[in-house]
Amino acid sequence: MNQINGITVSEIAEIITINAPNGRRLKITDRSFFGLSFCLSGKITYRHNGKNFVSKPGTAVFLPMHATYELYNNEGGEFPLINFFCAGKAFTDEFLCIPLGSSDGYIRDYERMKTLSLSETNRLTVMGIFYEILSRLSFEDRNNSIVLNPAIEFIEANFCNHEINNTNIAKHANISEVYFRKLFREKYYTTPKQYILDMRIRKAKQLLAETKLSVTDISLTCGFSGVYHFCREFKEKTGISPTEYRNIYERSTI
Repeated sequence: MNQINGITVSEIAEIITINAPNGRRLKITDRSFFGLSFCLSGKITYRHNGKNFVSKPGTAVFLPMHATYELYNNEGGEFPLINFFCAGKAFTDEFLCIPLGSSDGYIRDYERMKTLSLSETNRLTVMGIFYEILSRLSFEDRNNSIVLNPAIEFIEANFCNHEINNTNIAKHANISEVYFRKLFREKYYTTPKQYILDMRIRKAKQLLAETKLSVTDISLTCGFSGVYHFCREFKEKTGISPTEYRNIYERSTI
């Protein structure tokens, strides 16, 4: 079950279209509601817990309640927004970005909700439309995961191969390289290259702590082009050299 399937909506607080100017910067502290935002035009970059999340045409974004974050309008535009409350346990404390096959149907349903919400007698109808939107988003999120699963399995099996690249990963997943990069970044909030690098560094840490292999051998085993490249990337990620990391573990005792 994905996170969206866990939503139990108790109340819809606002249905409003935000007309955001280009270059707008805001800091939001302790957000009052959960939010579901679409994008008719423009682009917003949210910064939360050290990660960037982008709202743009063709993407739905869930905003977590009680979150503190910064936002920047890279491009001015229109952003339909549904603010709501959840019953019971909160379904997410992170931003969720979901790439959409098409946003047209979502925007039509949003406009229906907005019109019907003017009368309190339509409350249940509005809630029903919202649940239909959530159901379709859950399906899209699940489909995106299914598309990427072969790619992730291929990466996990081959991340130490220095010849691995976006082209052969996308080919293994039977999707175009452009679509693979787009879908990967929207789901994991990083690039495939950075994802693989992080896996190589974690593998190197294991080998430094658990084996007597030389730093040069570890660099080659983990798929780095050479020991200099390995040492530079390792220090950038950890703040210390591979040798310093190994020495710390050698001084450790059970």
